[in-house]
Amino acid sequence: MSIHEARTKPSLVRYALLGALGGVVGGALFIGVTMWFSASQGNPAVAPLNLISSIVLGADSLMAGTASVPLGVAVHTVNSLIFGAIFGLIAARLPRDATIAVAALVYGLILYLVNFQLIGRFALPQFQMPNQPFEVFAHLAFAAVVAPFVFHWGHNTKHKA
Repeated sequence: MSIHEARTKPSLVRYALLGALGGVVGGALFIGVTMWFSASQGNPAVAPLNLISSIVLGADSLMAGTASVPLGVAVHTVNSLIFGAIFGLIAARLPRDATIAVAALVYGLILYLVNFQLIGRFALPQFQMPNQPFEVFAHLAFAAVVAPFVFHWGHNTKHKA
């Protein structure tokens, strides 16, 4: 019997899980950098988490002082997990790691456009308040962190013939 190597890709479930993990890690980096930026601009570091909680509590929660940091953390974590899992499923269909890297940056830009320019303009106007160029950067950074989690990394398995 001879042993030969065959390149195999992990299942879609594995890509979704790896993407979700990357999303959580990328989301943590994203919120950390965003909190730092907020503080560097003279705003409370928790302002981004309060803003995120307003997705659930409504824009009035920001002015009323009822916005919630723990809720902001939960909403951001869930969104990061979902966005990462979706990218994992996209990456599963892409042929090479370089393609995944480029697609990740496009995906990050699309996330920004949908979240801030589409949903933000029409449903969540409070999302027009943050510094938009910084938000583009933060979304690109998020996607750049997710990408290596779903790289193919030359998945090899050995099969006996």
